[in-house]
Amino acid sequence: FWQIIFSILISTAVVKVYSQAGWKMTDRFYGFRYEIILIDQSHASEISETIQSQADQLGCFGWVQQKSASNISSLVGEVRCSKSRGQSFEQWMKSELSGAQSTEILVYSDTKIRLHFSHFKILEPSRETCFLDSPHQCPDIKEKNSQSKGGKTRSDEENNRAGMFHDASARNDL
Repeated sequence: FWQIIFSILISTAVVKVYSQAGWKMTDRFYGFRYEIILIDQSHASEISETIQSQADQLGCFGWVQQKSASNISSLVGEVRCSKSRGQSFEQWMKSELSGAQSTEILVYSDTKIRLHFSHFKILEPSRETCFLDSPHQCPDIKEKNSQSKGGKTRSDEENNRAGMFHDASARNDL
């Protein structure tokens, strides 16, 4: 009888501790997707390595990939870190990363990035990684959205929660 009572008390204590601030994933982690429009495409590899190095220094994981379309060269990817380091990484990307013409960032409310690697990886440009929403929206979806006037489309938050890639084959070789 006392073992049952003791088990209930311990279970209740564990649940209370786990539900306190600081234990939830959103209290501990920070994840985001980004697209960086480059000033000069010739420095894309160097900038990718700089992003990878910054991620390694901060203990973050994720990926970066060079993309080119319509004479625009960009770097796209995802990052996940501890909360404070993720926020630092985001600020670094916005203000200190040289070679960027513009930077668009979508912070994931659930902190979860879609492609997971054990380290920060530079992906091959040929790999299909685009998303249903921006940043790094798939070109065919972007065009459909710009052509539809007043048509119903999924919100960024709906796409974010769904965590969807346009092409499911993007997840094949994780």
